[in-house]
Order: sequence, then C-alpha cells, then structure tokens
Amino acid sequence: MQFLRQLIDQFRQLWRGMSLWRRIGLTTLTAACIAAIIGVGIWASQPDYRVLYSGLSAEDAGAITAKLQTQGVAFRLSAGGTTIQVPAEQVQQLRLDLAVEGLPSHSGKGFEIFDDAPLGMTPFMQQVNYSRALQAELSRTIMQLDPVAQARVHIVRPDPTPFIRDQKPTTASVMLKLKPGATLSHAMANGIVALVARSVEGLTPDNITLVDTNGHVLSEEHAGDSGASAASWQLEYRQELETYLASKAEGMLAQVLGAGHAVVRVTADINFKTVREKRETFSPEDRVVTKEQITSRKQGNTSSAGRGAAGTATNLSRQPVTTAPTGSNSQDETVETDYAVSKSTQEMEDKVGNIDRLTVAAMVELPKPDKDAAGPTMSLAEAQDIIKQAVGFKKDRDEIKVTGVKLAPADSPAEGDGGYMELQRWQSYASLARQASLGVTALVVLVLGWLVLRRFRPVQAAETAAEQQPQFRMREQLSAVAQKDPEVLARLLTTWLEESGPTTRAAA
Repeated sequence: MQFLRQLIDQFRQLWRGMSLWRRIGLTTLTAACIAAIIGVGIWASQPDYRVLYSGLSAEDAGAITAKLQTQGVAFRLSAGGTTIQVPAEQVQQLRLDLAVEGLPSHSGKGFEIFDDAPLGMTPFMQQVNYSRALQAELSRTIMQLDPVAQARVHIVRPDPTPFIRDQKPTTASVMLKLKPGATLSHAMANGIVALVARSVEGLTPDNITLVDTNGHVLSEEHAGDSGASAASWQLEYRQELETYLASKAEGMLAQVLGAGHAVVRVTADINFKTVREKRETFSPEDRVVTKEQITSRKQGNTSSAGRGAAGTATNLSRQPVTTAPTGSNSQDETVETDYAVSKSTQEMEDKVGNIDRLTVAAMVELPKPDKDAAGPTMSLAEAQDIIKQAVGFKKDRDEIKVTGVKLAPADSPAEGDGGYMELQRWQSYASLARQASLGVTALVVLVLGWLVLRRFRPVQAAETAAEQQPQFRMREQLSAVAQKDPEVLARLLTTWLEESGPTTRAAA
C-alpha cells in the first residue's frame, strides 16, 4: 500500500509539472491503449469460424441454416448466402450430422425417398417418385465431374398406348452450371449424354439435350443445327490439336534443354468440309467371255428333167418339159460373243478435320557453349529439326520459325480453387493474427509499465542521493583531516567518545 501511495503521489507531482498539451497527449494515448486492449480482447474471445459448405443453392442453404438454428449452433453467411461458416471445433461433427439428414441434397432426394414411403401409395405416385429419384441420382452423378458445379436432369416419359403409331419416345434434358472459369470439353459432353441414355430405359442419345446456364447447346446431335454450336465445336477441336502438337515439341526439347527453356506454339488450319466422291474404273484389257452364240445357215437350188414350170398349164398338158440341169449352194455363219469388262467402284469420303496447313513458332533458350560439357550442345537448326519431326512438318505445306532468345523465369502456378481457397487462406491469416494480437497486447502493457516506472525512478534516485549527500560530505572531510593532521582527528574522536559515553551508560 505504501508503494502504491508513493506511486500515486509521484504521478500527481508529474501531472502538476506537465503543460496543458502534454496532459492532453498523455490522456489521449492512455485512452487509445485501453481501447485497443479491450478491442483485441473482445476479438480474440470470439470463436474461429470455418467454412461448413460453399457454393450451395438457395434451397440447400435454407435447409441447413434451419437445421443449425434448431440445434442452437452459431453460424455466419457469406458469398451472397451460398457459403455457411460455423465455429471451427464443430465443423466435422456438423458435417456428419447433416449427412445423416441428407443435407445438402443438391438436387433433391435420390432413392432414399422410398425409405419413408407411406403404405397407401398409388402406382401413379410410385412412378412419379421413381422419376424424381432417378433424376436426383443422375444429377448427383453428373456433379461428380470436376467442371460441373450444379446439374438438373428432367426426364419425360410419354403415356403408354397400345397403338404403335401413337407411341412417343422418352426424352430428357440436362442443365449444367459450370464452375467459374471451367469449360466442358466435347468428349465430356458426349459422356454425360451417354450416361443419361444408358441410365433410363428406352432413352437414346438423340433424344437428350444438354445445355448450360448460358443457353448454349452442348449435345452433339444439335451441333449442326446451330452455327454457333458448330463453330464452338470446331474451335475446341482446333485448340486441342494445337495444344497436343505444341506439347509434343516442348516435351522433347525439355528433355535436353530443361523445363521452361522452350516455348512452342502451333497454329493449324483445319478443313472442316465434308466431301463424298464415287468413282467407277473400267479395265478393257481385263475382259471375260460370258456368252458366245454361233448360227450357221446353208442354202442350195437343183433342176431335174420331166418337170416343167410350176403352174396349172404344166400340170394339165402332160407335155414333157425339159430344163437344163443347174444348181447353186450358199452357207452363212454368225458368231455372237458377250464380254464382261472388269469394273472397280470406289466411294470415298473426306472426314472433317483434315489439316491444310501448320504454322509453327518457337522460342528456344540454347545453353552457352561450355568447353567442360560432356556432350555437344544443341544448335538452333537441330532444335528446328526436332520440332518438325514432333509436329509432323511437311515441306511444301507448312511453315516454321525458330528463334533463339533468353526466356524469363516462369511464374509459379496459382494455387487454390477460387473463392473457397481464398477464404480458407484469409481465415488462417485471421487465426494467426488473433493469436499474435494477444502477445502484442501483453508486450504493449509491459512496455507501458516499464516506461512509467522509468519515469518515476529518477525521482526516487534523486531523493536517495539527497538523503545520503551530508554523510558523504562528512566522510570526505574526515578523510582530508586524517591526512593533514592525525592528532587533531584523534582528539576529535576522543571528544566524541566522551560525549557519547554518558548517553550510553544512561541507556544501560
């Protein structure tokens, strides 16, 4: 208590000795320090929130928040209500509890809808629930694909009819919401169509329509119906081809020069025209006799005596008729031959995707010649030959340009997946700041206390020096007298002893 009183008294003395502006500054600084300490304490005492789920739909977010409210769990919403944050120590347990409840459902309940089916369910209700469950299961399966954020599947089954002419096929439509910056390749779109077609009885790929949230048709059978869809598919095919050829060339150069020492870009001119051609070739030398017919004809005329000219007079007159013996013979032969000439028929079709021209541009960082190198270094011409062989270069068709340059170091690839990873990073920074703020606050308190004590220490030291100053001076005077005249000092000490003697005896 005495030390506290002395401290208060000294503070009062300092306060009286300060000017008005110093008093205002000290008061402001003290208030700011106290407010900072209180604010840091309140902030550090709050729980550390972590992401429970992100990228939720409005239905799933509402169902999850309602469940958290019934359990009395504190939560926060961010990213427009699509991300839910809860205290870090409850994240894992809440995920397990919500998974038991079927949350988040993403696209509704799957076949678990039949777990609580009522007893009086009609066949129509069973059929409707089966369609709903099948649509939800397909949506969940499609959402397992990396570029897909959300998916909705709609299956339309026509009413059965006994008449064949009135039967209609089963159809389906799939709506996809892709992740930010993600693209759906042509092969992946065909895979989704095949997945849905083989999951529904009576459904064919031609009756499935695949679209994204921007209204672009992604299914293959509609590629030719829309010019934009066809152009998109052609651009995708061209980009894949160019990337494939460039990666082959860069991979071969990286084996010698090292990674990041060569950049190859390929531009391909693709012919997307479809040409059908039919050819028939005849070979007259290669002929075969299929039919041969020979026709012969003989003709002869002969005259004999006793016969006259033909007619009624000759027959009635009975007169002999004498004719000169004459005769003539003729023979004709006709040959008809049928030949089969060999014929060759060819039907050719130039499919889409023929390469008309390749333009290759490359920048290569060649190593400097080193006499101590174990093997020969690569030249610019050798690098050009390697690129030609890798991309399938044709002399009269393609063009290539290779330049030796000094390449800048490649930047490190960006990590994380958009907003979720960024949120996790900031949360880790906030946790470190929360822990560090407590230590900084304690350090500030120690520094302020040390400054206050240092401010008071000179006063105490001055008082102590003031109290000890007479004794110090007396000691110096006695020492000087002892050096100059020891007898005077002896008489002085004897006098002090005689004066102190009666006082000592009286006390005894």
